[in-house]
Amino acid sequence: MQLAVFNEAPRTEVAAALRPCIDVQRWVDQIADARPFTTTGDLLAFARDAAAPFTADE
Repeated sequence: MQLAVFNEAPRTEVAAALRPCIDVQRWVDQIADARPFTTTGDLLAFARDAAAPFTADE
């Protein structure tokens, strides 16, 4: 998915695209809510930071 499409897509579509990467609802929600991202690098850095650390329950 192109970054522009990711930024503009409905939240449900973004969540569905993210969930196969890491099926942790908090992580999916944080990324979906942080849009729009300026660059792919910004998106990847945000996703990495949102994953650190996952809790034992996640």
